[in-house]
Amino acid sequence: MVKDKETKTLLEANVLIVDLKNNFSIYNDFTSAETGDFLAAMPRGSYLFNVQANGYLFSSSHFEVEKINTNKPYELEILLEKMAVGKNVTLQNIFFETNKFDLLPSSATELGLLINLLTENERLEIEVQGH
Repeated sequence: MVKDKETKTLLEANVLIVDLKNNFSIYNDFTSAETGDFLAAMPRGSYLFNVQANGYLFSSSHFEVEKINTNKPYELEILLEKMAVGKNVTLQNIFFETNKFDLLPSSATELGLLINLLTENERLEIEVQGH
């Protein structure tokens, strides 16, 4: 279920799930405008999970399905923040070679989503931090 973080109202949002092993999109659809719900079947694996809606910062998550009980649906409540000065987004799907600064190919989708956000919001300015 996708909601506005402040008002808790339901949002229609695009949900993208990408298999990080092969960078293939396994789910790319919108939530229900009436209920905020979506349903995606995911086999065991490692996934990028991105949710975005117009006027909001996107939500970035990383899931390992091996660690989740697959005998029942896994329910999520995703709270999106409206774009505003001082708001932060943590990119959960940027991966580096061990002990190096080289990006792994599995980082390409998340970086592409960031590029799209910046392209669609030309006045948006960002600061990149890492450790």
